[in-house]
Amino acid sequence: SSRAILACSNKLYLYELMVRSGVPMPPTMVVTRRGRHHVDELVQRLGLPLMVKVPDGAQGRDLAMASDELLLARLLDEGLGRSALLLVQSRIPAEFDWRIGFLDGSPLFACRRYRPEPGNRIRRRKHPLDMSRIEALPLNEVPERVLQTARRAVHQLGNGLYGLDLRQQGRDCVLLEIVDNPWIRGDIEDKEAQDLYERLARAFRQRLENRGQSTA
Repeated sequence: SSRAILACSNKLYLYELMVRSGVPMPPTMVVTRRGRHHVDELVQRLGLPLMVKVPDGAQGRDLAMASDELLLARLLDEGLGRSALLLVQSRIPAEFDWRIGFLDGSPLFACRRYRPEPGNRIRRRKHPLDMSRIEALPLNEVPERVLQTARRAVHQLGNGLYGLDLRQQGRDCVLLEIVDNPWIRGDIEDKEAQDLYERLARAFRQRLENRGQSTA
């Protein structure tokens, strides 16, 4: 759907959609070229460190972390030179992020992803992800709060194949990002999901059958 495409490709649309739907996300402020907030206002409202994100940078692209006000000011100047607006978000500390795969509204696989710290420059590239630091888990070992948050978020997008990145801190859980058609690599994401490929095959077959019926 057009809603899903926008949500997966634009962080601002995703943030606004999820906040309206009651899905928790990190505290966020939007910074524009015309109405630029003062650095001290951002720090006062959101604290430090802060994540600076270009809205259309997906899967770790166009992302940087500011640990002090001088670096934040530089990142804002750099980012606003390339984008009309930026998202500035509180960074919630955590040892790892959850990646929960969903297919047609139901959980498909689950992983813990131990990401490297974002750099201090906004670069249009994916952050390196050490495959040895991705730990697949059975879905029944995922905390219920994480699954509840993921279900509520994916419900806003409709059927499809999505990867939801979430961060948990204590009993709280926030959504970070949603990607469509996420990577599913042999012996990584699929390691603890025994029926993953069977479910994918059924979903693709059903879509082909539905397409044939609609053109008959």
